[in-house]
Amino acid sequence: MKLGRSMQAKQVFSEKLLKENKRLNEIVDQQKGLLVVNRDIPDGQAIKDKTNVDENATTSATNAISNKEQEKMVEEKEKVKSEQTAKIKDMEKKIEGLSKQIAELSTEVAKTNEGKQKVESELSETAKNCSYFQTKCAGFFNQVVGLNSKQQESEEEISFLKRARENLRAQLAEKDAMMRDSLRGYEDDLEMAQQESGRLRRENQSHTVTIRDLESEIQRLNRMLDEERILMRRIPVQDGSLF
Repeated sequence: MKLGRSMQAKQVFSEKLLKENKRLNEIVDQQKGLLVVNRDIPDGQAIKDKTNVDENATTSATNAISNKEQEKMVEEKEKVKSEQTAKIKDMEKKIEGLSKQIAELSTEVAKTNEGKQKVESELSETAKNCSYFQTKCAGFFNQVVGLNSKQQESEEEISFLKRARENLRAQLAEKDAMMRDSLRGYEDDLEMAQQESGRLRRENQSHTVTIRDLESEIQRLNRMLDEERILMRRIPVQDGSLF
């Protein structure tokens, strides 16, 4: 935008210089026309000659115009002519300077136009890149929106799973308490069973000892019985045979 304003300002200034140059040329032409008109005005000698020629015919006119007035008119004409010539030269210098400025500005404007075209080309390329990146950004934005939606769904699912976990923990705690209560009864029964088992083990051991004692007694009695049988066989009966 700065480049565009600078170029516009230079173009406006160039147009102003062209108008000023045209105006000065018109003034120079007017001054040159005045010089031509002044050249047509008779100088002092011509007036004198004309006065001499017409002296006899127009005596009253000769008496009216004196030599001093004629010299004054000639001086004024030369002064005006000199001033106009100086003005023309000054204007020609101004015109020449303005022409140079116009040429320089035209060259600069041409360069600026080239730069403007280059900048416009770069701006066009930049606009294309911006459009491309805007499309990319729109795609990324849509992806971000999709990801945010998925994240929200995931957060809701995580929240649901957390609630389910807490419910499971509560259920597990309740079941654990129930199991502990049940185990207390089983522990009491187990302790009683262990006590009964110990009592039965002790009784079994006592019965085992008793059985062993009885077995020993039976063996002793069997031996005694065997001995009695042997003795009985050796005792003679009435017919003289052995029992």
